[in-house]
Amino acid sequence: MSSGTVLPFNDPARSERLKTKGNDVPGLKSGDGGGTSGSMEALIDAKVAAAEARTDAKFAQVLARLDSLTAEVRSANTSIRGSIWTAAFAIMGLIVAVVGILAAVIPASFSGGTMMREIVREEVHAAIPATPPTVAAEPAPQPAPKK
Repeated sequence: MSSGTVLPFNDPARSERLKTKGNDVPGLKSGDGGGTSGSMEALIDAKVAAAEARTDAKFAQVLARLDSLTAEVRSANTSIRGSIWTAAFAIMGLIVAVVGILAAVIPASFSGGTMMREIVREEVHAAIPATPPTVAAEPAPQPAPKK
């Protein structure tokens, strides 16, 4: 964090406004027991300045950590993108390979099926004579007469 940056808690104009507001309050700096002495005011100002410095230092540390975390996320992002592209190309290669294998196997199995159909048809025709034997038809049974 640069030293020229003015944060709301270390704004000099704000500090001056707060100091003048204290003078308007009755009882403060009037010497009737409600005010602070010069050395006490300097001590308070020193403590406030020290607290502001500690806060600024911690804020700067948090910003530095945030910057390093952002850099780590960006580097991880590029490596993850590379892995995604590698996986995508591998999957596309597998799809092409499966389609190629299916293109080679399906016609062979289809022609094998048609060959099997012809073999079965020939065997069935060989087992069953071409002309069926003639059988004399028997007359259909007549229903019994009703009484």
